[in-house]
Amino acid sequence: MCKSQKKFLIICLVICFLFLSGFMITNKAAHAETLDELNVTLTIDGVTYRYTYPDVTYKSGFEEILIKQGRYDSKGRLKNINGNFNAEYEFKDLRNYLEEIANITDTAPVSAEVEFEPKNVKFKIIPDIKGRKLNVEKIIKDVEKSLKKGKSYSAVINSDVTEASVTETSLKRSFNLRSSFSTDISESTYERKNNIRLSLRQYNGLVVKPDEIVSFNQIVGPRTKERGYMLSKIILDGEFVDGVGGGVCQTSTTLYNALLLSDIEITKCEKHSLRVSYVPPSFDATVSSVKDLKFKNNSKNYIYIRTICTDKTATVEIYGEKLDYKILRRSEIVFTGKIAPEKKVVDTKGEYLDKVKYKDEFFILHYSKPEIRSVGYLDYVKNGKIIKRKKIRSDTYKEQTGKIIYGALERPKPPPPPPLPFETPPRQDYLL
Repeated sequence: MCKSQKKFLIICLVICFLFLSGFMITNKAAHAETLDELNVTLTIDGVTYRYTYPDVTYKSGFEEILIKQGRYDSKGRLKNINGNFNAEYEFKDLRNYLEEIANITDTAPVSAEVEFEPKNVKFKIIPDIKGRKLNVEKIIKDVEKSLKKGKSYSAVINSDVTEASVTETSLKRSFNLRSSFSTDISESTYERKNNIRLSLRQYNGLVVKPDEIVSFNQIVGPRTKERGYMLSKIILDGEFVDGVGGGVCQTSTTLYNALLLSDIEITKCEKHSLRVSYVPPSFDATVSSVKDLKFKNNSKNYIYIRTICTDKTATVEIYGEKLDYKILRRSEIVFTGKIAPEKKVVDTKGEYLDKVKYKDEFFILHYSKPEIRSVGYLDYVKNGKIIKRKKIRSDTYKEQTGKIIYGALERPKPPPPPPLPFETPPRQDYLL
């Protein structure tokens, strides 16, 4: 028998002897614990799970352990077989077992919700519910650390409590008035006021979540006669003409300014082609079927929108977390063009019969306005001092030719004066 065969036979005999005799591999740091005795006991949320061999077993074979520990002499013979040496154990399926347990014990948190009643500015909170989550990675790490030392592992473990993304406490911080903005509608026609009132109503009571993007057109919807909108003046191709839904741009502009003052991010905004009278240049926001106003709630908490429409004003209020600074608007006109003379128009269609009728009568529909270029700024003020200045946009507004409306009818000639009174001479025939 050759030396290698003898070596192999000796190793096999030793291994068999160790198993048959219940040989214990002893850890230097902890006293003998056989493989049969070694266990992992986890009490998770009050339920105990105990794992032993074969779930818990040697990390490598005896041969590898003996080689690593230097238990062979130079001739390949076993030496110091009764000496202490380290042996590592492992629990290969621990992750699978823990994930199965987690599927039973884990519960997702439920965020708090709020109901906003804009008429009286009331907030009703539905409280949040905390969740639970088993820390699988930590348990695996702790078990592996113990088994690496050749020791059993036992622990009482409670799942971690997980907070909802929106809690009752965080919601209560969002009930402050952040901004309010109004525009004048006192000189508007009945039809225009109707359109402003209808469109404002769609935003009244709107609740916007953190990071949510809102589209004006999506909230307000189509401006059609079927939905109650009326004919009123709109700007089309640089002219004021009649269109269904005229006045809705004043709603979008009022909302836009309230959002600016509330420090809410504007993601999309377009200007009118002509200046409007209800806000300074560079603070208007036009909307149409192809133009939209969009904003993103970047406040990290809920915001709430309240709208009010009276016979004189259109108002938008934004509620949310209180700002510790104030925002002021600033409009600067950096260029003014020449003013064109007003255009004379004869009212042949009778559109302005309530104001003018005859050719010798006229009224000024609107004065000419020059082309201007403007810049809009926001000033952030805290404790009476400007802490930041922000340029928000630069705009060019086309010149607007004014209109003088003349009547189309000839003034009728006055009727002839009545004849002068005279006395009828008495009849003379009775004297005959």
